[in-house]
Amino acid sequence: MNVAAVIAEYNPFHHGHAWQYREIRRICGEDTAIINVMSGEFTQRGEPAILTKFVRGELAIKMGSDLVLELPLPFACSAAGSFAAGAVRLLAATGLRMNVFCGAEDSDRPDIFYNIAKILIDEPKIFEDELHLLLDSGNSFAVARSRAVIKFLSSLQPDWYLTALQEGFSFETFFKSSNNILALEYAVAILRYQLSKQLTLHFLPRQGQAEKDKSLTTAPGTWLSGTALRQAILSTSSTAALLRILAGKMPAHVLGEILLHHREHSIPTCNSLSLPLFARLRVATREELSCALGGNEGLLRAAQILLQKQGRELTNWTDLAVEVTDKRRPTGRVNRAFCAFLLNIDQNEFNLQLKAGPSYIRPLAYSKRGRYLLRLLRQKATLPLINNASDFLEYLPTDAVRQQGELCLRAADLIAYSLQRPGGTEFNEFARAGKYLSGDS
Repeated sequence: MNVAAVIAEYNPFHHGHAWQYREIRRICGEDTAIINVMSGEFTQRGEPAILTKFVRGELAIKMGSDLVLELPLPFACSAAGSFAAGAVRLLAATGLRMNVFCGAEDSDRPDIFYNIAKILIDEPKIFEDELHLLLDSGNSFAVARSRAVIKFLSSLQPDWYLTALQEGFSFETFFKSSNNILALEYAVAILRYQLSKQLTLHFLPRQGQAEKDKSLTTAPGTWLSGTALRQAILSTSSTAALLRILAGKMPAHVLGEILLHHREHSIPTCNSLSLPLFARLRVATREELSCALGGNEGLLRAAQILLQKQGRELTNWTDLAVEVTDKRRPTGRVNRAFCAFLLNIDQNEFNLQLKAGPSYIRPLAYSKRGRYLLRLLRQKATLPLINNASDFLEYLPTDAVRQQGELCLRAADLIAYSLQRPGGTEFNEFARAGKYLSGDS
């Protein structure tokens, strides 16, 4: 059996994701089993996912996936490099050889991804010096790193770089494309952890609207981006109006679930967590702020001071994030820091977990073919397979399993609070096993 993998958030699942499944099976064969690694309650942008991870996992199976695995929270709600590294290491821990597919704006230039990845791993002195200079000038890490790579290449002028320039390739545009950046991080992770013999990376052309495009009006045959869909879902108060806006613009199964949750007011947002965030920031000591993830950069202290000075004007999470955001601290980093602060993740704990990697494999949903994959995982996986509460309790004495499991529990409880369920989740979320969906589901 051929095995392919896609790392995604499905927030929400859209036509572009369904196209990826079809394209993978066109390339690898119709009997290819597809594994997804998917974020849980919080996404890489530091925002709550629109639908629960269980619902998103089940929708992915209905749309063509075979096995959906949860990416533990420390990696899911992290910068692109840590997100990619966690996902790639989780796939490697299955013990299966597979083709890993990702979307990229420059999918026809795999050579460029790998050549740049080698620079980022080797960190030659010219690159490193330029990176530190740009960071000291107040640039964000992403901007500083891209400019440092371009400066290094223009100084050294390797043959592949000159050839690309002669062909009209723009390295500036390459680094401004969000899918390129994540695809590059997958290449870096596979090379850094020496996983090329087990995981083969393939680049698929990005389909549809540009990722950051929020317009709901597109050319015929062009699919809406995840950003545009989220914007519509979160900014439309009437469920009937939302149906009119999104009808035909996303898969029917997915739209049905979104409309159901929208009608029941069970779609969490950053702003639904404003009260606990503001309360925690107001009472935190400077020591607590400095130890928290992102606190050593002064980000949380800046947010606390803003609350003290402009508390009446700052009415929600989004207002505060906008005020804290600057050239060096983009919105995604600010949101991730707020999220980590609410979940009580400190910098040292976070660094240790990122270094150690995922500590368990947790299925969220699976098909008949996925059930066979799970049997293979029980034989081949290098991490414990946790599918229910008894599995979790069995491995609870393991520090890494307990720490990452507790973070998932905290995240689930925080989302429950945001939906005005102050009692949290029933028992705990590990009481819920991954769901089997037969072909008739």
